[in-house]
Amino acid sequence: MPTVTDPPAGVSPEDWRELRTRFAAHLDKFGHAIYDLDFAKPVPADDPAPLIETLRHLIQGQGSDPYGRQREAMQRREDVRIRPPQSQQEQQQQAAVAAREGVATC
Repeated sequence: MPTVTDPPAGVSPEDWRELRTRFAAHLDKFGHAIYDLDFAKPVPADDPAPLIETLRHLIQGQGSDPYGRQREAMQRREDVRIRPPQSQQEQQQQAAVAAREGVATC
């Protein structure tokens, strides 16, 4: 049965050791950050499983470009700010979009 010290298929032992070393250093430096104010949830240093799943997702090419998502969100915010609403329905729709993105429409 493989352990975490055994490299996955197709990964050299040296690369696996390097990844584990860098990941441990990352957790030492950033692993105690909280992402919400629920102090009952473990931080990544205590439970790195969600972070590992995120990495696996990205490595498998299933993630999207965070910079692209940021540019799109900025463009949507700019569109909402620049163009005045045409109708009450459109105004409500724009307010809903802005609320989802945490943008003030005033």
